Amino acid sequence: MYNKYRDPKKYCDFHRDHGHLTEECTHLKDNIEDLIRRGYLTQFKAKSSYSRTYENRDNDNRSDNKKVEPKQSYPADQKRMGDILVIKGGPVYAGTTVSGAKASVSEFKHQVNYHNSGRWPAPPKIPQCTFTEEDCKGIIYPHDDPMVLALNVANRKIHRILIDGGSSANILFWPAFQELQIDEKYVKPVNYPVIGFTGATVIPEGIVSLPVQIGQGKDIKDIMVDFMIVKVPAAYNVILGRPFIHDAGAVVSTYHITMMYTTNDGRSAK
Repeated sequence: MYNKYRDPKKYCDFHRDHGHLTEECTHLKDNIEDLIRRGYLTQFKAKSSYSRTYENRDNDNRSDNKKVEPKQSYPADQKRMGDILVIKGGPVYAGTTVSGAKASVSEFKHQVNYHNSGRWPAPPKIPQCTFTEEDCKGIIYPHDDPMVLALNVANRKIHRILIDGGSSANILFWPAFQELQIDEKYVKPVNYPVIGFTGATVIPEGIVSLPVQIGQGKDIKDIMVDFMIVKVPAAYNVILGRPFIHDAGAVVSTYHITMMYTTNDGRSAK
């Protein structure tokens, strides 16, 4: 039956007639909802505002007579859409001078050549590293605690040192640097910024190489560590990143809150 009150200015592509807009068409929405329930149009489900509306409406309609199914986990077989890169920086990537940057570029070219030719140098010898239930003693599980310890740095014991495998630089925060009373003549200037995960850019006060000692007695490991001195508020005195972990021949297990490292005489210790 013809409705004389239909708006001639509104057109529905689904009905191919005037009276209402396509996005207002309840018949179209019901048809799309039915297709989604039957498994069609799933490739558009994440993008379609219709599907979110139907799912919510469907859950509301079923809430009175049926328990709503729990939300599913994000599917592991989703199509790869792109990369999310880590924020990195520090002397390992560019050095403190133009010549240092050129040296880094030369080193990367050297690595690329090895990759293309398939000839890689033999890895350094490291002792076997094993974590056991003994390392779990004294830890309350489950936990998400970070790896925080105390080490001797420049003959001073520094507490609240964070071991962070996600950091590409070793960071010495300004208050701890002042406590060490290091002569400024040992501090080298740097000309590159450090960019944090918040997007804030900080220019380091400089870089200093200091002796760090891990362990005691026969389990000692002595290494020289390059620290970037940063003047920002922090909950830690020092952050030791991948450069330190690699130089120490260390393996960190945050689950066990334990770090295994290679001693001066080539053994593994914790």
